[in-house]
Amino acid sequence: MLWLGRRAGLIAFGLVILAPWGGLLLAALQSGVRWRDWLLLALPRGRSLHLLTSSLSLAGAVAVLGMSSGTIAATFLWRRRRLGRVLRWLPLALLPIPPYIHALAWNAAGAATGRLVQRLGLPVPAVDPWIASCWMQWMALLPLAVGLALVGLESVEERAVESATLLRPDGDVWRCIILPLAAPALAAGGGLLFALSLGDYSVPSLFGMSVYALDIFAEFSASGEPARAAALATPLLLLTGGVTLALQGRLRQAAQAPAQRSCVLALRSPLWLCVMQALAVALLVLQATVLLGALFLATQSAARFISALASARREIVYTAWLAALAGALALPLALASASGLARGGRSGLLWWLLVVLPLAAPPPLVGIGLIALYNQPIGVDVYALGALPVLANLARFAPIAALVVLAQTRRLDPQLLEAARLLQRRPWQAPLEVHLPLLAPGLLAAAALVFSFTAGELGATLIVAPPGSATLTLRIYNYLHYGASADVAGLCLALAMCALLGGGVAAATLGTWNRRLARGGEP
Repeated sequence: MLWLGRRAGLIAFGLVILAPWGGLLLAALQSGVRWRDWLLLALPRGRSLHLLTSSLSLAGAVAVLGMSSGTIAATFLWRRRRLGRVLRWLPLALLPIPPYIHALAWNAAGAATGRLVQRLGLPVPAVDPWIASCWMQWMALLPLAVGLALVGLESVEERAVESATLLRPDGDVWRCIILPLAAPALAAGGGLLFALSLGDYSVPSLFGMSVYALDIFAEFSASGEPARAAALATPLLLLTGGVTLALQGRLRQAAQAPAQRSCVLALRSPLWLCVMQALAVALLVLQATVLLGALFLATQSAARFISALASARREIVYTAWLAALAGALALPLALASASGLARGGRSGLLWWLLVVLPLAAPPPLVGIGLIALYNQPIGVDVYALGALPVLANLARFAPIAALVVLAQTRRLDPQLLEAARLLQRRPWQAPLEVHLPLLAPGLLAAAALVFSFTAGELGATLIVAPPGSATLTLRIYNYLHYGASADVAGLCLALAMCALLGGGVAAATLGTWNRRLARGGEP
């Protein structure tokens, strides 16, 4: 019975993840678009080529800057100092905050700085849209970069560092042992940042910068044909898919490596690394400070904040319902798919491709694919049920939940699980009374992250949201194009606090649980 339930969960996960792509394939087969027209859309030329080049340069710069600063900050947090033990969970708490909220916060901070400069009688320089978009995306992806770098550093073998510290100075150990061993995982993290930045259009559009991902959304809005949008997205899919395929092996190796108690507690950093660590950690703290401080000041008053929440109460209720439902439905899918990710051989590789590739897909394609699929005569009116936003968020964020549950699975003692299987009286006792309780922190963290990501999702929800059922994200994004008022800042502050709450619950749960396990305490 348990085997049957696990198999059903794996099938359900595959269907949820593959549904958008099945819809795009059906739309392509039914569209009747001639291969010559398809090639004209798929091959970048003229304006499309310019947009693709600009998007590639932006994504490349964000990946390099984000992974470099994230790695330097992670080398400090990895050393298990008292401050590092606290700050290492800050990136996880900041991770679910949508990029456009970072953009609004830094815009508010920049406007306040500009007014101060004007009072001093100095000219306020104009900021290029490419530079502004690069900075905003860098700040939005910095928490993810720090988290990925920590995963890479955790994969470094403890014995290699111990042996190196006996033979070489600490500075050589950092330069010649630790960073080279973590380099493959760091490169994989940089590839993931590149793919995520390449598929995001929310931040560049706020600064009047057109990118290739936005052109996909514009094409579907103008033509209403999913096949044309899919054809236009072909270069983006080839780029992000190629990068993800090339680097997924390193991500798989790093994620499946169990957490280790590193010996770097006594490892000293050279002066140049100490300076860079201080700057990187200061940047991470500055990001969190500006994010909350600028939004709080832009809200102007508590009364204005309450008024903004009251005016958007309908969107807030719908967003909370949608996020809670997506978080609850993601748990069984993540629990089943984690068993597939833990497999070896070709089966495990296929599951990793199924989980990792959707993370790099442009969000508009997820919504377009679901619309194309459920426009078919399938006998179920998903539009009337309002299920498309839930399915879109599951397709986007169930893989993240699966990775969190997999990481928690890797922290469990296999001997304890084996003993439970040997001593159980009934087939369901070990999974339900031992395995599931030990996985509870990972499941809670996964649900909290899916809740937070769903509350701030924009790219797919903007396409599939039914009339009269706008989320808080859609309300904020529509108002941002008319200027950032105090009401918009208040709504962004509320959404940021919601995301921080979800990320904070995930970080606190995993941190407390890991400390108890490290002390050998009973869960």
